[in-house]
Amino acid sequence: MDQMAIKKYILVYFIFSFCSSQNWIQIQRTEKQFKEAISNYNSGRYATSEIMLNKILDSGYESFYEKSLFLLLKSQVALNKSTSAKETARSFFSNYPTSPFLNHAMESIGDLFVNNANYESAYRMYVRSKSLSGSSFNKDKINDKLLRLIKINLSSKFIDELMIMETDLHSINIHYLAIAYSQIMNGIPDNAALTLAKIDPSYLPDAFSGLFELLLRQSYKSASPVMM
Repeated sequence: MDQMAIKKYILVYFIFSFCSSQNWIQIQRTEKQFKEAISNYNSGRYATSEIMLNKILDSGYESFYEKSLFLLLKSQVALNKSTSAKETARSFFSNYPTSPFLNHAMESIGDLFVNNANYESAYRMYVRSKSLSGSSFNKDKINDKLLRLIKINLSSKFIDELMIMETDLHSINIHYLAIAYSQIMNGIPDNAALTLAKIDPSYLPDAFSGLFELLLRQSYKSASPVMM
């Protein structure tokens, strides 16, 4: 190898090493920023977290993009920034349709809908989130949210539409419970009794057992709206 070739090799190696070093430094800096964004979010400083996450996304490091976009969505939901959160959600769902954060993102959108009194959309999103969750803890958390929405008295017609495509036995029983609650609240306990008869208690999550018992008792009474 002649001197000129050796010099070119050394130069290329030096440039490559320098670029790699700069890239490593930037990755470390971005990782630190992301951890700070998480800390701010966990401390309730959602606006600060949002600013930091937008800067990370603007940096263009793909390895941080998915999780930064997800945390940005949660920050915007916590701030009740409806328009921004929906735009972030669209970007997240389109870019990462198989993300491990998908069910959590759907839950966050459900929270956003609740904040804006769009309860039917929230119910639908929570059901979708739960169907994607493999964690019993997350499912229990979603069940608690579904229970609160049922007590708002959702439309029976809306629940009926969800039932068309539903195959999960636990979800089917929850939907029947929501319909029965609506029927009791609308003063038609006989219809509620028929709906409750379709529920298999062994496929009804524990979070709903108390309401199931209460509705059974109310369905025996004469027709009159009952506040739960």
